[in-house]
Amino acid sequence: MIEIEHHIELFSSSLGEYEPSQDSRELFILLSSHKKEILDTNEATWRQNSRAIWLDYGDENTKIFHSYVKGRNIANTIWSL
Repeated sequence: MIEIEHHIELFSSSLGEYEPSQDSRELFILLSSHKKEILDTNEATWRQNSRAIWLDYGDENTKIFHSYVKGRNIANTIWSL
């Protein structure tokens, strides 16, 4: 991830010096999309871990667990059309 950010930074800083070639633009697009994939994967992993932790501890403390569920139900309720 650090290498990808470094290459993207080098590309961005050199834009003022010359017109980038087609190959370097394609490399930039490839690096940017790869960075986005890595960030999306990390975010999904953290989200899954936090849900698993919540379910583990939520089951132990049912008052907190049910208050959370009740709050979600209220937030998701359609009050009027």
